[in-house]
Amino acid sequence: MRLPTQTTLAELLGTTRESITRAFARLERDGDLGRCGRHYCNLDVPRLVRHIKTPGSPPLQ
Repeated sequence: MRLPTQTTLAELLGTTRESITRAFARLERDGDLGRCGRHYCNLDVPRLVRHIKTPGSPPLQ
């Protein structure tokens, strides 16, 4: 799955592109998100869901 641009995501979520960039970098570092060339496209959905549901999980900022 190819994700929208970081600018588009930021507009949809009411945040800045920089915040999206930091969150994506962390998700990529943690193995929850991967790249296809220049684009983020490999999402580990089960892992992301577990991360969201884990109490005390740090925010993605």
